[in-house]
Amino acid sequence: MRKAVNTCVAFWLFAAPGCTSMSAAAAAEPAFGHSWDSGERLQKGDLTGLSRLRYLVTLDFPPFSYLDSANHLTGFNVDLARALCDVLGVADRCQIQALSWEELQAALKKGQGEAVIAGIAASEPARGTMIFSRPYMRMAARFAANRKTQLTPPQGGGFGDSVIGVAAGSSHERMLRAYFPKAVIASVPNSAELYKQLRDGKVTAIFGDAMGLSFWLQGADSGGCCAFSGEAYYSDTFLGSGMRIALKPEDAGLMQGLNFALKEAQERGVMDELYLKYFPVGYF
Repeated sequence: MRKAVNTCVAFWLFAAPGCTSMSAAAAAEPAFGHSWDSGERLQKGDLTGLSRLRYLVTLDFPPFSYLDSANHLTGFNVDLARALCDVLGVADRCQIQALSWEELQAALKKGQGEAVIAGIAASEPARGTMIFSRPYMRMAARFAANRKTQLTPPQGGGFGDSVIGVAAGSSHERMLRAYFPKAVIASVPNSAELYKQLRDGKVTAIFGDAMGLSFWLQGADSGGCCAFSGEAYYSDTFLGSGMRIALKPEDAGLMQGLNFALKEAQERGVMDELYLKYFPVGYF
């Protein structure tokens, strides 16, 4: 989904060279996946000249930003934006405006907002016109297996006779083949068919977007058939560098403040609270 340079994966007690196994860190880390260095010290910066902080979001990006049953703008990104304003002490100057996805970058450029919190990828072309905060959520991939089967822990680049389903032509297929070249892989046309094959027991397990899997696993379509197997995989190369806040190039001072606020929100437990609120089946 986003392009970056470093790759790190973890699964059960297995870890690729240079990576830390999530199983070793899980007991010490909160449920929310993040990459902040606890010893890192960030400066808030001087925001006294900030007359207002206007965030731009979209209406059709659940669970990050959407209209609830009462027609109120809500979602993970919306609550996070308000929390960051609280940390920075600018809650009285905090505004959130919803636009269509197509309007976001032009609106930012025209000065209709100070920050976009809507999942704009920090790609090389985008970095030519915008600057980005540190990531506040990392993308993850996971395996899910049918409860009637058992996925063999990875050995020698494969999973024995286990058949792993994956969406054909996806970044998850490329990631699976790169890290498990000996795996028996069934390329499936789309996610809907992928989930169906897992539910019907036609594959031992599937590999895909952890967020999407978490909602399917708890939904009616799965029928309680399946569950996550093992732990999360992260890869900047295949999954992108994470969700970030986009700003105008001249707002480097505000970006410094937002990075400070993101780390503070993590340390105060705000990120964990929001994660559990909007993702009832944790996928990290």
